[in-house]
Amino acid sequence: TLATWLDGSGADLIVIDAAGEWPDPGCRARHILRGGTASTCRALAAGLGAPPPRGTWCGFWASATRRATGALTRALGDEGAPFEGHVIRAIAETVPPDLRVYVGNSMAVRDLDWFWPAEAVPVRILANRGANGIDGFVSSVLGAAAASEDPVLGLCGDLSFFHDISGLVAGRRLGVRACFVVSNNGGGGIFDFLSSARAPSGYAEHYEELFVTPLGLDLGPLVEGYGARFERAGRVGDIAPAIGRALRSETISVVEVPIDRGHSQAAHARAWQAVRAAGMGRT
Repeated sequence: TLATWLDGSGADLIVIDAAGEWPDPGCRARHILRGGTASTCRALAAGLGAPPPRGTWCGFWASATRRATGALTRALGDEGAPFEGHVIRAIAETVPPDLRVYVGNSMAVRDLDWFWPAEAVPVRILANRGANGIDGFVSSVLGAAAASEDPVLGLCGDLSFFHDISGLVAGRRLGVRACFVVSNNGGGGIFDFLSSARAPSGYAEHYEELFVTPLGLDLGPLVEGYGARFERAGRVGDIAPAIGRALRSETISVVEVPIDRGHSQAAHARAWQAVRAAGMGRT
């Protein structure tokens, strides 16, 4: 989303890089600064001097954040059936400060970005990214939990979870405490938001099989077969309490939130429209 906005904004793009690479996939950076991000920003801030009064640029963005947050909260309240936005808000309302939240790729990391409230408690976000971000997600979460005295929460979709479900064996053997929240939207829901969902005539019949790849499996018996605790939260009001119980568990716990893909796509669209409408009245 940010890259798309930058491409049409005309803004000057300055990339800060400490690794000696060229992280500019859009080939539109005006400057590449070689150095650490924190030290470079401190140097830039020192050179800029005192910040402008809060009533100008900063005040506009603070006001926009408040309007967007309020619009999202109202939009979520209007949705009767659960979708990924409810999962993110339930996590934000339930987790203690400084908890490690390990987020999966595709929809999970995007929904965290879209729906995590600005006023939520601070947490540490971990993620596996890249073309193969789905690989080893369960094991990555359990590895982070093994290195921490506190439980770690892993947020992912059903494909990421199923792809590495056998990692639960090592977690049980090592006595790891971890909580998984699985948004089960019946396959790769991310593709409903991409151009692949608008396949040309003659190819649409292969969309579910080749892109979405729904598994059609019952998650509960599989999880319990690995010796982990399982709970299904089928209603919006069930999600936060289920996550709270999972975080207090002394073993690995999995909370599944069943999500209808069609409803999810429509609910996302309504949430974004609510934010756009709230942004019309600038203050």
